[in-house]
Amino acid sequence: MEFNPITPSTSDEDLPFPMDIDTLTYGFIPGIPILEDHPSPPLINIHALLASYLAAYMEPVEAKATQLERGKALASALASHYYPEAQGFSVQDKNFVMAKFGWSFELDGKRNTAPFHLVQPEHIGGFVVNKKQVVEFSDGSIQEVVYPHTYICIMADDLATREHWLNRSHLCRGDIMSLPLGFEANIKKGHCVLIIGTQMEFYQFDADDGRMPIRPWPVDEKNKKYRQNWSLDLTKWSMDVADIWWTWLAESKVTYQNGYVAEGSEFERVVGA
Repeated sequence: MEFNPITPSTSDEDLPFPMDIDTLTYGFIPGIPILEDHPSPPLINIHALLASYLAAYMEPVEAKATQLERGKALASALASHYYPEAQGFSVQDKNFVMAKFGWSFELDGKRNTAPFHLVQPEHIGGFVVNKKQVVEFSDGSIQEVVYPHTYICIMADDLATREHWLNRSHLCRGDIMSLPLGFEANIKKGHCVLIIGTQMEFYQFDADDGRMPIRPWPVDEKNKKYRQNWSLDLTKWSMDVADIWWTWLAESKVTYQNGYVAEGSEFERVVGA
């Protein structure tokens, strides 16, 4: 079966194997945006885009350019769903300045002698989620402005060294978004998402943390049972778990360095979810 990441198949029979079809098709129960006059992308499209993306990492493995293309299609659909246009959000392509020469992170090994894994610049892409907001300025004027709200980065990777960087270099992996968050968007406290290979990772950003402004999304009473799942292997976890994290992030407020606080997305949960 050939998958088209732009106009994916919607038939269960067309989903790639091996895969838990029940989990993939029926386990993903996202929050429903309150404003429904501008519906978000159909969920079946997200299912099919996910299947298409994961298929690119199955034998025979697709070229990294194809993996990146399908990853961007999936990320764009997810961003458009969790940050609805009807609530003032928009999604645009983003080239990360820090990825100009690729992005490397440390593998297992002794400190200062560990080898590094490099993702080439042509295998890195992403999106910025903007939000249209009404702001009152110090002179009393009220204007509608568009601010960057969050970022999503996608890295195509052969995963050959995955076991050597997965538990070691998460801070380095997510740090590719620290510059746009802190210096381009002037965000003080926010969040972002990284998709690298079959890993989907959720991060918080704190500009006041000079040592590690990017960290895994924090654990609290609400999400402590999912504490290990901030970095999801999409071949092992159902998308209902990813939905929990996407919803937490999307609902979160974003604080800017000028003191302005932007509200997150508003959701109604599916009955019984």
